[in-house]
Amino acid sequence: MSRYEVHTPEYVGRYLSLIERHQDLIFWRCYRHARYRRQQAFDYQQEVRLRIYVSLGTLRPDANEHEERAWVKLQIRSVLSNLRCIEHSDLPLEAADQVPDSDEQRENRELLDDLLAYLADDDRQLLQWTLDGYSGAEIADRLGIDINTAYKRISRAKQRMVGVYKRLYN
Repeated sequence: MSRYEVHTPEYVGRYLSLIERHQDLIFWRCYRHARYRRQQAFDYQQEVRLRIYVSLGTLRPDANEHEERAWVKLQIRSVLSNLRCIEHSDLPLEAADQVPDSDEQRENRELLDDLLAYLADDDRQLLQWTLDGYSGAEIADRLGIDINTAYKRISRAKQRMVGVYKRLYN
């Protein structure tokens, strides 16, 4: 699609309906990535919406609801990953699907962040994907490895995190 075709009413209409259907997904992913800071989440959300607008031509016109949602998640991950590189920050905690509503949940999130910070990048990434809800098969596909190998690596990463916890808090 050329850059002139993106301004057609059909393109804009498709974009607006896509954003309307997935606005909650976009906001909550950005909100978690912003570590529950609302203004920063709105900024991230704008970046994601811009990426979706620019990349909408790559989404098949006949995509079903599941494919559409997967494509939106891919755009979100791409933007947030780029933002993470720009900010030079550690991986965010994306374990919860909702805003924490108790002090205990916030403390648990902070503890998990601390533990993840002590792990090697590979272990941190595996656990982050697990917290983000990726299955072992999806992680294996991302890494290009056998599913059993992925499960072993995830298990070892969890064991190393438990070891970090014991060293720090026992």
